[in-house]
Amino acid sequence: MGTITERTTKDGKIRYRAAIRINKDGVKYSESRTFSKKNLAQNWLKKREAEIELNPNSIHQVQVDDIRLSEAIERYLSEAGRSFGRSHKMSLLFIAKQSIGAKYISKLTNMDFANFANHRLITVKPQTLNGDMIAIRGVLRHAKLVWGMEIDLAGFEGAMLGLRYARKVQSSAKRSRLPTNDELIALTQHFAQKYTHYKSAYPMHLIMWLAIYTTRR
Repeated sequence: MGTITERTTKDGKIRYRAAIRINKDGVKYSESRTFSKKNLAQNWLKKREAEIELNPNSIHQVQVDDIRLSEAIERYLSEAGRSFGRSHKMSLLFIAKQSIGAKYISKLTNMDFANFANHRLITVKPQTLNGDMIAIRGVLRHAKLVWGMEIDLAGFEGAMLGLRYARKVQSSAKRSRLPTNDELIALTQHFAQKYTHYKSAYPMHLIMWLAIYTTRR
């Protein structure tokens, strides 16, 4: 039911993450805490396992304490991630590893979101940042509506409004032209080679043409 995972932070410090996962009788429950020492993680895990064993119904009534955004993302993916696309999952996992992931979720401020946005824009376009912010919004809403946490959703929306006014987040740009025949052939050859030689999980050379002929793209 419980596991302890050792992780090394960016500054070289070792942290121990204790996690409890239960999937029984249609009930999915997960809970985690991160500690600086392994024995603290072990003690917390034993205590929580004993509490759940004595009162199994407690997992239906649990009130989530304040947790870090990275922990919230992991739990969010565990509970709702099955329906997410690959890019959305990867975006969430990336966010969890950033400095904002170490912040406690109920204490996130406009400045935290602004700092994340400014740092992200060093390497990505506003359209990509927009996807990241939408992913964060999903976690915050889930934490408030499903876990009953005190989350300042209005503060997040205010931060998003500011980012939009500053044109730091934008919706995906519309296509200005269609691909040429030569470009389609080049893409087909590229995806076919990738699928054949590099064991790509998806036959994109076929999916691409299916999308074209069914007018999805």
